[in-house]
Amino acid sequence: MAKLTIESKEFQQVLANLRFENMFLSPELQKKVVSLVNNDERITQETIKRIIANG
Repeated sequence: MAKLTIESKEFQQVLANLRFENMFLSPELQKKVVSLVNNDERITQETIKRIIANG
């Protein structure tokens, strides 16, 4: 599977979906999420909330 990037269409769709839920990721948090995905960690709403809470 190709590595996800911040500029990829798929990641931009994730950000758009988060905006529908009034959730926003700073550029730093976006990098962390992309890194987690590229390291095969499952990303869930709880994972994202934990990342936001803990920076």
